[in-house]
Amino acid sequence: MEIFGCGQLSSNEEVARELLNKEYNEEFEIEKIVNISVMDGYYTAVAYPVKQPEMLFTVRVNSDGSGESDNYISKAKCLELSDKLARNLDGIDGLYYVYSEPLYDPVIKDKDITLEGYLATNPDRIYNVYLVLDPNQMDMEKSYKLIADMCNGISPLNLNVLVYAADENGLKEISSYMENHDIVYDDFDHSGGQYYKDSFKFRKGKIDITVEELARMLRG
Repeated sequence: MEIFGCGQLSSNEEVARELLNKEYNEEFEIEKIVNISVMDGYYTAVAYPVKQPEMLFTVRVNSDGSGESDNYISKAKCLELSDKLARNLDGIDGLYYVYSEPLYDPVIKDKDITLEGYLATNPDRIYNVYLVLDPNQMDMEKSYKLIADMCNGISPLNLNVLVYAADENGLKEISSYMENHDIVYDDFDHSGGQYYKDSFKFRKGKIDITVEELARMLRG
C-alpha cells in the first residue's frame, strides 16, 4: 500500500520512519514490514533507532498515515530492567542471561521516563522474564539466594520467570534470538523445546518456589 501526499508517493517504510522521527525527534530505520491489515486499517513494521540498531521494536501505523503506536519506550525500559535483574544475579557460577518483556506492551511516549516511572505506570503489570542458566556450573544454594533476591532495588515486581538450562552455545543461541527479534514469538523455545525447563513466579517481588524445587526444575 502507498500513501499520496503533496503530489508525492511514499512507501509504507517511509511513512513509518517519518512518523517515528517526528514522535521522538530522533532518527529511525525500518527493518521490514511484517503485516498489512487492510481491513483493520493499519500495517505493522519492525523498526530500530539509528543510534542503537540492535534494539528492534514494533510499530503499528494507520494505513492513511495519520498516526502510529509503538513499543519503543517499553522495549528500552525492559532492556534496562533486564540489566538490573542481571546485575542482581552477579555471583552465580557460570554464564547466565536475562531478557524481559511485558505480558502486554503499554503504549508510552515519554522518552525521558525513568525505569522507576515506567514500572509505576502500572504496578500490577506482569513481565515475562527469560532466565538462562547453566546448572552444571551452579552452586544451587548460593544461586537460589541470588535468584530469590533478583528484584532487590527495583519495584516489587510481578514476574513470570521462564527457566532455560543451557551451556555456552545454548545461551548464545537464545540471546541471539532475543537480539534479532522485536518481540518473543511463538517459534521461540517454549514448553517442549530444547532448553526450556519450567517456570516460576514473583508476585510483588516474592519468589514462589523453594531451592529444592528450583534444583529439580533445572536438573530434572
